Amino acid sequence: MTQAAFNLESQQFFENDAPARLQRAAEAAGGWEVVPRPAAGINRFAFLGRVRAARRKLGRLEAALARHPVPEVTADPDEIAYRSAMLELGASHRLLRNAMAAVADRPGPLARIPRVVILGRAPGRQEEPRAAAIASAYLNATDCAFDGPAFGGFVQNLQQHEPLHVDELWELSSFLKFVLLESLLDSSLTLFTSREKAFPSVILAQIKSLRAVTNTDWEYLIEPLIVFDAVLRQDPAQAFAQMDFESRERYRRRVALVARRSDCSETQVAEAVLALAREGEQLPASDPRLQRRRAHVGYYIIDKGFAQLALRTGFHPTLAFRAREFVRAHGEEFFLGGIQILALLFIAVILFPIVPVMARFVGLVITLLLLAIPATQVAVDLVNNAITSFIDPERMPKLDFSNGIPAECTTLVAVPSLL
Repeated sequence: MTQAAFNLESQQFFENDAPARLQRAAEAAGGWEVVPRPAAGINRFAFLGRVRAARRKLGRLEAALARHPVPEVTADPDEIAYRSAMLELGASHRLLRNAMAAVADRPGPLARIPRVVILGRAPGRQEEPRAAAIASAYLNATDCAFDGPAFGGFVQNLQQHEPLHVDELWELSSFLKFVLLESLLDSSLTLFTSREKAFPSVILAQIKSLRAVTNTDWEYLIEPLIVFDAVLRQDPAQAFAQMDFESRERYRRRVALVARRSDCSETQVAEAVLALAREGEQLPASDPRLQRRRAHVGYYIIDKGFAQLALRTGFHPTLAFRAREFVRAHGEEFFLGGIQILALLFIAVILFPIVPVMARFVGLVITLLLLAIPATQVAVDLVNNAITSFIDPERMPKLDFSNGIPAECTTLVAVPSLL
């Protein structure tokens, strides 16, 4: 993916002071008190209260739309604007629901991303996701008008003070939709009570921005904003930059996991990966392919070299992570051994009650042989289900050949067939 060029002075903002306001908002963000690793289940997570309040308001809006019919067409400009706003709200039901679900249905992942301390909204010390604060700062500076390049430039300026984590970068779209939804709900509910002339145009603009956020190509917008990506692109094997997006993202997610479970930042983890890859490039190897593999950053992120990265960064994994890695490292023993143990267990459970009444040893052997096949089949099914439930499937890393296969990667593929 090519690097995107961001510009705060996007065409949408030429006629107002939004670029200057965005610049001030980015500078103000540098003074935020950040909690990079919030404690799980903390009671000061005030954002959950905002989510519940927005859900209640959305229910009230849906009830109000059901009670208030769309007015007839008239020549009155105010009534025309009111009717347009009502029609847009009615047609945006799924859009509003999706904006709510983007944050309401994922409390676990959102609770892990960095937070900022907010003061003055409620007694005591309150916290909310930093991505939510970024979305609010941007939309406040632009009067809820969204523009992709301008938002990219805003985040780029903000990261000059402190790089954002990769997880919260990918959550920015969800929080933008939620903050827009909050503003839209307030404007819409006010519309039913005051019928002020300004609200229909505000509502139409907010719905337009919400659709723009939904339709934005976030992969193209966010990937150039990942700070440590530039470190991984220095891959001595020159493979990372040529990989497809899913493979690069898998590497980045693992780097973020190591940073979250160690005392290193994401950039420091990426630098440790690059240092290991450069050291591996210098190690002698009888097989050139093995040396090239050791020179690739992915060898230390998701492959056999991960133990070296874990040792260098002080990675302390969870018990579940250790168990999954143990199963991967001893896959054959776990699979075959598990089948054998379960099959013997099933046979023993069936045979023990009837052994005392078996008159002949031949009968016991025949019973054992008859039970072997069904017990083994049950054991195979249980082990397969256990493994697929415990370990999620992962994409194999691959190069991006969507624009053609380079000359150095060409090969001959033989497809056997019968005539």
